[in-house]
Amino acid sequence: MPKPAEHSPAPVAASPEFAYANNGEARYGAADRDFIVRQRYLLSPAIAPARFTSEGLRDSLQAAVQVLASPLGGMLAGSLAADPSGEARNFFESLSTGATDMRQGVWFSPDGARALLIAETRASASDLDASNARWPRFAPPSQRRPPAALLP
Repeated sequence: MPKPAEHSPAPVAASPEFAYANNGEARYGAADRDFIVRQRYLLSPAIAPARFTSEGLRDSLQAAVQVLASPLGGMLAGSLAADPSGEARNFFESLSTGATDMRQGVWFSPDGARALLIAETRASASDLDASNARWPRFAPPSQRRPPAALLP
């Protein structure tokens, strides 16, 4: 199992090449929330084509109405129009329900073999060479390869 200290987001977050980095820290400032809202369709554990049908959107809006009536309603009120399917909310809820595997305060793969670091490069999304070139110097020596090679 990787050591959490080897997977600190600090060097990545401090680099001017990256706009965002997090590995499970419970720090959700405005920049973190904005990042999660922008990336909600990639991060949401509930994403599926059925969520964007008439029935799926109706179900999402009914769930949002229930949240609006709760003490957390004020936090959702401003985002409902921008995120009608509730994907950002689903992501935040998955963090609190244990859907992610936390070990010593760091996100890990379910088998514990890999630590998870979410990072956004400042390179254009279409510039894969520039994005992949940024990773090797931040990875532990045993894992110095492009991120695409780490995907199952």
